[in-house]
Amino acid sequence: MNKKKSHLSSENQKRLDNLKAEAHERILKREFVQFRVDAPMMNLLLKVASHKRQPLGVMLREWVEHQLAKEAKLLPVPSVDLPGGQAINEKSPQKEIEKVVLDYQSGRIKLSDKEYRALMDWLLDHHLAAKYARLA
Repeated sequence: MNKKKSHLSSENQKRLDNLKAEAHERILKREFVQFRVDAPMMNLLLKVASHKRQPLGVMLREWVEHQLAKEAKLLPVPSVDLPGGQAINEKSPQKEIEKVVLDYQSGRIKLSDKEYRALMDWLLDHHLAAKYARLA
């Protein structure tokens, strides 16, 4: 996702962020995404699906899963305040994040709810990416 500098006032930016969050929630509840493609692309998609002898939706889901597996590996490691000013190693973060989560759950360290959710989301994203990579 490209991060462009916003020219919106802070209040309008907050409204925009809320609208995006609401749209995100609606999409998650529906488990349905819809998008437009032009006729030449649709024709090519149908030809490829036919050649592969797959329904179009199945083929597209496989493509999305494959690309998600690659893209999820590029997601940034959440920024959290660890005891002693430590940081999570970004080269191999999964085991460290799992340890931080276990330490938090056992009461050995303190995290904000926001930090804990960010770490859990990151782990879930990477678990799904690994699952999708195995399916591809």
